[in-house]
Amino acid sequence: VGALRLHDGDLVLETARAVASVVDAELVGTIRALQGLGESDRLTTGEIPGFHGQARRMLLTQPTWSAVGLSTPDGQQIVNTAQALADKLPMVADRGSFERAVATKTPVIGNLQRGQITRQMGFVVRVPVLRDGRVVYVLTAWITAQRFADVLSRHAPLSGEWVRGVV
Repeated sequence: VGALRLHDGDLVLETARAVASVVDAELVGTIRALQGLGESDRLTTGEIPGFHGQARRMLLTQPTWSAVGLSTPDGQQIVNTAQALADKLPMVADRGSFERAVATKTPVIGNLQRGQITRQMGFVVRVPVLRDGRVVYVLTAWITAQRFADVLSRHAPLSGEWVRGVV
């Protein structure tokens, strides 16, 4: 019995490490992709319709993302790929993560919440867009809990006896 418990403990630890590795890789990849998108010349010139097209194309390459948003530093969304460009967009949700991204000028991962537009459970990854050391926009990737779970299932599968959660 003691050897069985030790074996189960090893399996749990190995699985936790695999899940943590996948989570870390997905979040770092998301941050880097958003940072690259934030370097778009269209954001420098203010050509928002052209940027909307770039964001939609980027979305197709990111399996965990459900939408890409672009907001001004005051929190007004001006692009959300889940909506048509001409649609009036709400202020950002999860103000805490947004304000941290603006204040620290660094990427921030938000809390699990229900999306304002999609109504699905998920979280945001925010990356400030800097020009001359000043935050001019904040890029946001909306990642639904379901899409993130799908990636975890593919890259760190579990037997049917186990349940996992990411906190």
